[in-house]
Amino acid sequence: MNRKHIIIISIITAVVVGGVAAAVWLLRPQAPVSESTARHDTSQKAPEQSGYSKSQQSSGSQQPVNPNAGRYADYTDGNTMEHAYRKTILFFHNPQCGECQAFDKVLREGPIPAGVQILKVDYGSRQDLRQKYGVTKPSTFVELDDDDDYDHDHDIWVGYGQEKSINTILRNL
Repeated sequence: MNRKHIIIISIITAVVVGGVAAAVWLLRPQAPVSESTARHDTSQKAPEQSGYSKSQQSSGSQQPVNPNAGRYADYTDGNTMEHAYRKTILFFHNPQCGECQAFDKVLREGPIPAGVQILKVDYGSRQDLRQKYGVTKPSTFVELDDDDDYDHDHDIWVGYGQEKSINTILRNL
């Protein structure tokens, strides 16, 4: 082989090895949210005021109620939603939906703006909420009223095919 072929093969090899290394680095597991940011003092319970649910983070521990920080948590039954937040958004999430996964990642990484809580609703198991708010596909966001009036038109935004950012969600609701 002549010198020109050796240089070309060396460059190709370096590009392939660099690409594999970059792919491994990008696909590495992400560190979980620290427990200190995900803990919730269970003595801080809001009185039941409606049919909403207080939520938990995906890690299973509850995030503190701090409307000055905002929060992203799972929507669960049994408790009331925290009314200390001035804006509550339901995120209808399906774990098999790539769009939902992308939004979930952005929301977990935050930060969620002060006074905002975004509650992740399981699209597959919560047909009652989908029907109540007129949600027909995953990756849909619904801004709720304080009084949860059934007759009120809620702001709904379908994030499918849209930019994946917290600002985009808030701008469209």
